[in-house]
Amino acid sequence: MSSINSLSQNYMTRGHMRTMQDAMGELQRKISSGYNSQSYGGYGATDGVTVVDLRNDVKRLESYQKTITVLDARAERVDIAYGRMSELGSAIRNDALKLSVRGIEPSLLQNSAKVALSQAIDQLNSQVSGHFVFSGQAAGQPAIIDFQQLQTNFTTSMANEIAMNPPLRDDPAAFMATAQAWFADTTNWYTGGPASSSINIGDNRKVTPEGQGDAPEIGGFLASMAVIAFTSFDPAAPATADFSTRLNYEQLIEDATTRLGSAVDLTEASRSRNGALRASMESQSTIYADLLLSFGQSLNDIEQVDMPEAIARLNQYQSTLQATYKVESEMRQLSLAMFL
Repeated sequence: MSSINSLSQNYMTRGHMRTMQDAMGELQRKISSGYNSQSYGGYGATDGVTVVDLRNDVKRLESYQKTITVLDARAERVDIAYGRMSELGSAIRNDALKLSVRGIEPSLLQNSAKVALSQAIDQLNSQVSGHFVFSGQAAGQPAIIDFQQLQTNFTTSMANEIAMNPPLRDDPAAFMATAQAWFADTTNWYTGGPASSSINIGDNRKVTPEGQGDAPEIGGFLASMAVIAFTSFDPAAPATADFSTRLNYEQLIEDATTRLGSAVDLTEASRSRNGALRASMESQSTIYADLLLSFGQSLNDIEQVDMPEAIARLNQYQSTLQATYKVESEMRQLSLAMFL
């Protein structure tokens, strides 16, 4: 009877040893990989579903954050363009005021306006990673025709209008109305596409990018600058110049300067909206960063191995296994003695 008991105890000891060996093997795998399981199923029904859900949430939020990063880079470029256009417009307004007050030569004002207009067009045709920020849905191409083409198209059109309607020459109001009408037809100078569509930056959260090249404030800005830059004034050659009377020319420039001021104000309003959009996206990105940190911690709690605890358990198993080996050895010696 005692022999049967000894054999039973020996079997139980071996079974316990195999269990501990399996547990040690699993602990060694976890310590080596750093993960509690090699598959979602290994986490159990509840934690496995939680890990899948958290992983999906992380991917979704990271995608939104990437979108925000791209949009913010474009919005930053729009802000720079608006700021530079405001500076250029204000500078030309100040120069235009000197035309009548100080009697400067119109050619000096024209040259300054041409340089400013060229720089403004460069700003409107700025891009970020190949994306023209003022071109709307046609972001692969510039928003505005280049300076030389604009000058040629505008001056040719105005010359044709004067040829068909000679009184237009030296008529400030009619001349300005004609110039405004030319720029009102955006196909004369805008080469971009329709306004950008709303873009998802979150669940039920969409934003519409600022900076549309054919917006009224842009057209108004370009029209006023073009009138100042390209309108000719020559008392000695009235048949070929747009204006031959300085008083009428100064009235035209005064009107264009007033309109330019209004366009600059509208541009600043657009810049303010763009700033509000950037602030909103930054706030949303901060929320996502906090959520990602929280989700990451939750995933670590489930997926990542608690190394100190795992090592302590492994050492405990090793000590227990060594003690079990010793017990098994002693039991074998006892069992052998009983059979002799």
